[in-house]
Formats: sequence, C-alpha cells, structure tokens
Amino acid sequence: MVHKTSDRTWIKEFYDSAAEWWGESWYEGENLEPRLALVERFAGSAPKNLLELGAGPGETAAFLAAAGYQVTAVDISKKNFMLLSTIEKKNPNVTAVLGDFFTVSITGKFDAVCLFESFGMGTDQEQRNLLRRISAEWLSPDGVVIMDVYHPFWPIKKAGSSQHLNRLENVAGSVEMTERSYYDSILNRWIDEWEPVGSAADTRRQSVRCYTPADLNLLLEGTGFRIGYTEIGGEAFDSQPTQVSTSSPMDDFAKGYSYVAVLIKDH
Repeated sequence: MVHKTSDRTWIKEFYDSAAEWWGESWYEGENLEPRLALVERFAGSAPKNLLELGAGPGETAAFLAAAGYQVTAVDISKKNFMLLSTIEKKNPNVTAVLGDFFTVSITGKFDAVCLFESFGMGTDQEQRNLLRRISAEWLSPDGVVIMDVYHPFWPIKKAGSSQHLNRLENVAGSVEMTERSYYDSILNRWIDEWEPVGSAADTRRQSVRCYTPADLNLLLEGTGFRIGYTEIGGEAFDSQPTQVSTSSPMDDFAKGYSYVAVLIKDH
C-alpha cells in the first residue's frame, strides 16, 4: 500500500525531499515561457494578481513576477517555502505563503489561480472542495483557473518501468536515484516512486489522480466552473467532442503526461 486515500502527509514528505534532491529549479526554465503565455492570454497582461497553489521552489512565481505580475505563492513544503522566501526578498512582486492549499487561509481576490503540476494530489471530493473555495473565496468575478491536469494514458504506458538518474552536480543534496512508475487502475492514480541508491529507507512516492477530459467535466459538476479551453503539447483540443473518434490528442505520448485546462465560472 502506498497510502490511504484520505492521507495527504506524503505530500509534505515528498516535496521536502524533492527540494533537497533537485534544488531551486526542477525545470531549468523550459516550461516557463508557455506558462507565461497562458497567463497573458487568459488573465491579461501584467499587472494582475495571481495565486499559485503548489508553487514548489518558486521558479514559476519568480518568472511571472519578473514579467510584472503580483504572485502569491503557496506551498506545503517548509523547504520549498524557504526557497520561496528567498525569492520574495529579491522580488517585491512575490508573496510566499506556507500552507496546505486545501486548508490554507488567504485573503484577497485574484485574476487567475494557477495549479501547475499540482492538481490531483487529494481525493475527488477534496478536488471539488478546493475548486469551490477558489470560486467563492479567491477568484475575481471574471477570473480564470489555469491548471495542469494529469491524464491516465502516459502513466499507464509507463507503469512498471524504471530509470536511473545520476546526481545533479550543482545541487548539494542531490543523490543517484532510481525512479519507478506504477498505476492504480481502480483509483486512476499514477504512483511515482523515487529511491536514492543505497538508501531504500529514504524512498518517497507521489500519488496523483489522473483525469481524462470526460472525467474532469464530471468532476466540475456543482463546483461553479466549466472548461473554457484545453490544450496538450501546445495544441488546443475540444474537451467535449460530439463524435466518438478512433484517435485523440493524447495518443501522442511525446506531448506529455498532462494537459492544460482553463476553467471559467459557470455563470
């Protein structure tokens, strides 16, 4: 067993370790320009107020703040919060908040709420509760939610596979790792396991709920949101097609393990 469905303690443990293993930036910037483009397109040009939930070490928050946006960045990991606080000291456009975004208290209204690779950590009910909070407490009347949604096709394909990763030379806490992928086909959760070589006791796992676009549409019922736009690999697609097809945009695994969904209020 990886964890009980109601248990979220693994999230803090995983991302505290991740901050040690991967340091200040996990992506080296290659995914930040598309995120900025999405914010500019759907929230409008800076200055705007953004709320980033699950901000990690803060590379996205820093990038958006450098473009002129005011970013409130929330993360559950104390080690990530320390990195976010360092960014906050350097850039007055960033406000760092330590907390679990399912329960954290935040004041103010935002033009966009962003969940970059952080949606799906809890149960379906927790996802619905979070979306209701976003709608009722944090999002401005014309605001949008911009989020990455993990889909099941990539992790199903990768299930049972493993890869070896060398330590990162410029990160003090980095170690040699073995990454393994699994898939819970009943609960539709991708399990991503990271084991430091020679230290099995320090193994960490993340478990992420995966949603097809049809699943996401069902999840949104009663939350006050509907899908306004979807894309994968930078290409837009229809999340509610009226015809059954033998192919889909997600058939090409090179496009990645998640798609972007922009949610708008269902007035």
